[in-house]
Amino acid sequence: MGVSNMKIWLICLALIGIVVMEEVIQLDAAMTTHHLEVSGLVSYRRLLQEAINPWQRGCSKLT
Repeated sequence: MGVSNMKIWLICLALIGIVVMEEVIQLDAAMTTHHLEVSGLVSYRRLLQEAINPWQRGCSKLT
């Protein structure tokens, strides 16, 4: 009986996670369409960063 209750809770949590992620995706899409100048600035900064660092290595720990 305990295993079936755990399965029900896992299914409920998965459904809640799916709904939350869908809301985040919709909000992100809405903000992108309403703030094109901001997204353009972000993409411009990303282009500059790629031009400066073509290898995109990031930070690594020296051993």
